[in-house]
Amino acid sequence: MSDLAAGLVGGLGVVPSANIGDECAMFEAVHGTAPDIAGKGFANPTALLMSSILMLDHLDERTNAERIQDALETSTARLNTRPVTSAAKPAPRNSRTR
Repeated sequence: MSDLAAGLVGGLGVVPSANIGDECAMFEAVHGTAPDIAGKGFANPTALLMSSILMLDHLDERTNAERIQDALETSTARLNTRPVTSAAKPAPRNSRTR
């Protein structure tokens, strides 16, 4: 389900995850370790930050969750672009459509 939803919002690099049970909870970025970009000098921390927001909400740390959410929204707005993810590859150019 999370992979399907990720396609609607820009890819796995922007999707948080929460597994909440009766006795414990786990929060993580859906994309996992992203070995395809390891060592290339760039990464998109959006999913990890959003997962931390979910965790802080779960722990009733709403003030801290809001601080991270505000920072994430501010930095994303400054980019004026979509986040870099493995799913967000530019479409190949077709010489007939120029």
